[in-house]
Amino acid sequence: MTTEQIIALVMPVLGAGMAIGVVYWQSWRDGVLPSQRPHDKK
Repeated sequence: MTTEQIIALVMPVLGAGMAIGVVYWQSWRDGVLPSQRPHDKK
């Protein structure tokens, strides 16, 4: 595989992963997730 092919495959995966990560982090920060332990907000 060429570098261009690798980049073409990796970029959408990274984009989707980042989008999911941001949504998950926001949900966790808002205390939506049941597995979250109590913590002090600074």
